[in-house]
Amino acid sequence: MIGALSRRVGLERPDRTEDSGGGAVVDWASVATVWASVISAGQGRDASLGGAASRISHRLRIRWRSDVTPGWRARLGERTLRIEAAVDRDGARRWLHLDCVEEIR
Repeated sequence: MIGALSRRVGLERPDRTEDSGGGAVVDWASVATVWASVISAGQGRDASLGGAASRISHRLRIRWRSDVTPGWRARLGERTLRIEAAVDRDGARRWLHLDCVEEIR
């Protein structure tokens, strides 16, 4: 199964900085680069964006990490994937499955 982890993926977490106007600026901090398997899981239109953006779903599998949470993102080359779920499907803490969405405008 390790042979299936054939793609290098960067993991990034949001880094919020409060600004002087009471708002916040979100930058992205690189956390790690890991090996992953990447499976395209489908695509569709995003109605919340007025149908102007396509949503392409991906499933990534990486070795177990306890720190990855929804709201992080994965970088696959120039592509950015928003992590919507991070699940240890069998509870063995061997693999972490990431359900992601790539938005294309």
